[in-house]
Amino acid sequence: MAFLPLLRGSCISLEDAALTDDDNILHRLDDPRKLEKFWAHLTTHQAWIKALVAYYYWTKHCRVADEANWLFGSYDVCVPVYANGPSRDRVLVRISLPHKEELRSEVARYFRIHENCPTVPSPTLYGFGFPDGQTTILRDTAFSNPVSYYADYPLVARIPRRMAICRAATGDMVIGSVESGRMLSDTWATHLLEDKARRQTLFSDLAKIMLSLSCFPMPRIGSLALNNTGHLGLINRTLTLRHSTYRSVEPYVLDLLQCYDNRICYQPNASHNEKNGEEQFTALTMVRRLLHQFVSRQYRNGPFGLNLTDLHLNDREHGEHPQTFENILAEFIDAFEEVEYQERVR
Repeated sequence: MAFLPLLRGSCISLEDAALTDDDNILHRLDDPRKLEKFWAHLTTHQAWIKALVAYYYWTKHCRVADEANWLFGSYDVCVPVYANGPSRDRVLVRISLPHKEELRSEVARYFRIHENCPTVPSPTLYGFGFPDGQTTILRDTAFSNPVSYYADYPLVARIPRRMAICRAATGDMVIGSVESGRMLSDTWATHLLEDKARRQTLFSDLAKIMLSLSCFPMPRIGSLALNNTGHLGLINRTLTLRHSTYRSVEPYVLDLLQCYDNRICYQPNASHNEKNGEEQFTALTMVRRLLHQFVSRQYRNGPFGLNLTDLHLNDREHGEHPQTFENILAEFIDAFEEVEYQERVR
């Protein structure tokens, strides 16, 4: 059986998955090659990485960590750099992959959360640079009044601007490194899945974060982004029309359904056979017909809160152990309702 490499060291078999998967696997198969090429580029430009940290962090002595300690994800490469000596002030240089740049939205979320939700923990942002060369240093400002809010969008970011001496062609940001703890995906199966007390702590903390984010609604459905002039505003969300934001729920959902229509029409493996195609069209028709049953009239026009849209480990518990998934979901809902009640009675 032939296996094809994907990102994060995973593989997919041509016989079992590539031909039966609903995704366009051809795009994903090209990601490892692009990452390898970009990784090689960064390894030959470590002097540039050190200069970048020195520029943002206002220091003269930097050391790039060994390649074995570099990190990568679906959207960026993270390079640990030690500033002011080998054992002090470790920061991460996050450099967007050339084909998956989302830096403007990432930076905008940092500003929004820090200004409105100080109880939500997040790494320190020292500086960032956009692909066009515009760079912002936040060292010593510590987000001191970085954003000035007006009655309507766009929001103006009052932050110092300089042109970077050297920068990544895709954009970059330097953030503080989290030195304690482990990634949730590394500890879920070994600790949290078997320890209800730890799960309760996790679910309660997540509920507090979600409620804190929802306390400062936005006027439309969209994604936060910081533009070249320092304005913080809303742009279209993924899969929706460019420059489109929404003042109500129904147009947004209908545009998402249009994406599914286009996928069936133009993606070669969207339908496995005639029966599967009929089932998909039937489901889309039913969703359109019953949409009004699922959209609350009270909240169809907002308020629209900032949400954790990618909060997941994987779909293993849902797909392979549905009963375990349902039990854990019930625990989370109970924890959320308890935190919500406590916040309401304060």
